[in-house]
Amino acid sequence: MFSFPLAAGVESRMLEPWHGEELYALVDHAFRDLGVERVEIFAEPRNTRSRAVPERLGFRREGTLRHVAKLNNRFVDHVVYALLREEWKALKKE
Repeated sequence: MFSFPLAAGVESRMLEPWHGEELYALVDHAFRDLGVERVEIFAEPRNTRSRAVPERLGFRREGTLRHVAKLNNRFVDHVVYALLREEWKALKKE
């Protein structure tokens, strides 16, 4: 399984390299060239910009991992997004 932690607990400006075409290309490479079945993206729940990225690409929100990481001496949650190979193929046909 290919897993890509996206902006878990970092500031929004850190996401800029992963917007749009670059992330699309990375996900496409994972499915097409690496043969993965599932791609996961993790985002900090309060960071709406980081959560918008997988939503825009068609990822489904699967749930929240509670207290999965520690940031600034406090535990934070991560929202889990996932996309399956068959879903990616369907999205590319649209």
